[in-house]
Amino acid sequence: MYSNRTHSLRIASRGTRAWILVVLTVAVIPSAAVAQSAQEAYATANTLILNQRWSEARAAMIKYAQDYPGTDRADDAGFYSCYAVDQMASAPAEAFECYSRFVADHSRSNYVDDAKGGMVRLARLLSETGQPEYQSRIRELERGDDEDVALAALYALQNLGDDTALETILSVYDRSSSERIRGRIVYMLADFEGEDIIPRLKDIALTDGSPSVRKNAVYAIGNHDHQTEAAAALADIMTSDADMGVRKAAVHALGNQDGAGMVGMLADVARTGEPELGKAAVYALGNVDSREALDALQAVIAGGGSVDVRKAALYAMSNNESSASIPFLANLAKTSDSADLAKAATYALGNFDAPAASTALLAIVSEARSSDVRKAALYAIGNLGSSDALAKLIDIATNANDAELQKAAVYAISNVGGGEASRSLIVLFRTATSIEVKKAIIHSIGNQGDSGARVFLVQVAKGDPDPDIAKTAVYAVGNLIEGDDPSVLMEILSDSKHSDVRRAALHAIGNFGSPAALDLLDQIATSDPDIEQRRAATFALGNIDSDRAVDALVRIIENDSSTRVRTAAVQALGNIGSDKAKAALLKILEGGDD
Repeated sequence: MYSNRTHSLRIASRGTRAWILVVLTVAVIPSAAVAQSAQEAYATANTLILNQRWSEARAAMIKYAQDYPGTDRADDAGFYSCYAVDQMASAPAEAFECYSRFVADHSRSNYVDDAKGGMVRLARLLSETGQPEYQSRIRELERGDDEDVALAALYALQNLGDDTALETILSVYDRSSSERIRGRIVYMLADFEGEDIIPRLKDIALTDGSPSVRKNAVYAIGNHDHQTEAAAALADIMTSDADMGVRKAAVHALGNQDGAGMVGMLADVARTGEPELGKAAVYALGNVDSREALDALQAVIAGGGSVDVRKAALYAMSNNESSASIPFLANLAKTSDSADLAKAATYALGNFDAPAASTALLAIVSEARSSDVRKAALYAIGNLGSSDALAKLIDIATNANDAELQKAAVYAISNVGGGEASRSLIVLFRTATSIEVKKAIIHSIGNQGDSGARVFLVQVAKGDPDPDIAKTAVYAVGNLIEGDDPSVLMEILSDSKHSDVRRAALHAIGNFGSPAALDLLDQIATSDPDIEQRRAATFALGNIDSDRAVDALVRIIENDSSTRVRTAAVQALGNIGSDKAKAALLKILEGGDD
């Protein structure tokens, strides 16, 4: 068995890599004495490795593997016996064969990749000393179906980092049919120097048969240290006839470059490219924290290109977080002939956490050409949560001659929050004339959650002469109540003169599911002379998931004189959906008594 532990810490040594071992707890084996003995044996062998006493370490690791084959250190010992031979540097062929046997015998070990990497390195060494058959064996592995072997070989070659390694890696790319291997190779190429690397990656980005490999090549170009050449290659890919995914990848990669001219390239694509590419370009510009990028975005917005690209540029400007763009956005929101662009500019202003943005939005409410833009400004003000804007919002909610604008101001006041906002909403309710504005105020008061809001809403639910307003207040009260006490709703049910309001209270009570709520609903559903009231209580019972509710509904089905009420009880059983409710429904379908 093999553990998933992190098994080594690597350091450079003798032009290769050495491992510093970390002693971990040995897995539990049947005998505590044997476990202790195994732990001590491994610790001794481990110390020999740390002290670079390779011959003794090899013998100790071999003995451990023979004496304790059932422990989870057996594969560790097998690997380090090979590693010790490798470090002695006098028997590379023996070390190669040892690694080869280890890979065959311990295919699930965490050390397999290290062993394969050692094989690749040793094969190259042996080939250079006149034994090419070892390099041939590695090539056979690379050509085989074992992608993990090929990848291990690639990692080892990448670590060598010389021209011969690069040549070999490129030859593997040329002959590989594996998308996974080719994708890994293009990432490796970003770590190599040389004037041919970026052109080769560019060619792969334009010609490889796999979309994911092509995009990997683009990102590898973006990660290369030669930024001037990389930026030029990315610009060529952007303007090529490659598929859109690759071209967009080039745009994103270019946005991460610091080279001169990068902003201009992106701006050109945003102004003249296809809309999808243009949007990618402006988002890339939005990630560049410079005045040049901000000016470029403004130029794109002021131009006559795609509306979608210009809107994207507006949102990208808000990501820039520079307050220098606030005047530009405010002017666009107030003067643009395009309502879409004006709204986008308004919402972009709402992303700025700055007093200047709040001031600009208030001006838009007064000066924008479109009612939709003015409403957008109100919503944006609310999202900013600025108490400084409260007086202006109250004025609009009170005096605007557009009910939709008044509602938007009400919701903005609600988002400002706090005691002053809550008190202002109550005052607004008492002066409002529009039913829809009053409903908006009630919803907003219900979101405040303070005790004054609850008292006010109960009063409205009990006594407002308009049933629609009172019903809205009932549902707002239901959202404010915490716990399982529906007593406030029971008061509304008892005191209200409107049947619609009482039914709304019944529905709200049903959402509690407490024993007191169930008792009240059961009583009304079985004894109230008003059919609609009984029906409402019956539906409310369907919101209580309990066997008692099922029993009450079965009695209603058996005894109520109204078909409408009995039908409501059947539907309520379906809403509960418990095993007992299903059994009751099946009994009804089967036709009655056992």
